Amino acid sequence: MPFDLQLSPAGDLVFNASRDLSGVSGPELDRQRIIIRCKVPLGSFLPIPDLGSNLYGQFRQPENPQVVEALIREALEPMTDISVTSVSVTQESNGKLEAEIFFTQLVSEDESASDFDISSPSAGMPDFT
Repeated sequence: MPFDLQLSPAGDLVFNASRDLSGVSGPELDRQRIIIRCKVPLGSFLPIPDLGSNLYGQFRQPENPQVVEALIREALEPMTDISVTSVSVTQESNGKLEAEIFFTQLVSEDESASDFDISSPSAGMPDFT
């Protein structure tokens, strides 16, 4: 099963009670990977130039929920171990956008599939926590 170091909503490494680095796997790992893909500007991580999204460029223009939804789908397309079932972007009364991402883990024959939800508000820059 894939495993990675756990990140806090602020992007910092998480330590457990024994002061060791905390890890993440399963659906939480997929959630963390989705958040990273949405937060990182496309092309800014040189070892993996395809990592990231064009969401940062969107926030220089008036926020358009349909464009943001398309950019989220585009950013998550390279993730072959999940299937995005729906993306819902709504604009709150204060102008902030909230994105809700539903996905299904694609699994081998001996595992069962699960559905998950990621939702959070964004202010100025993507904040999918």
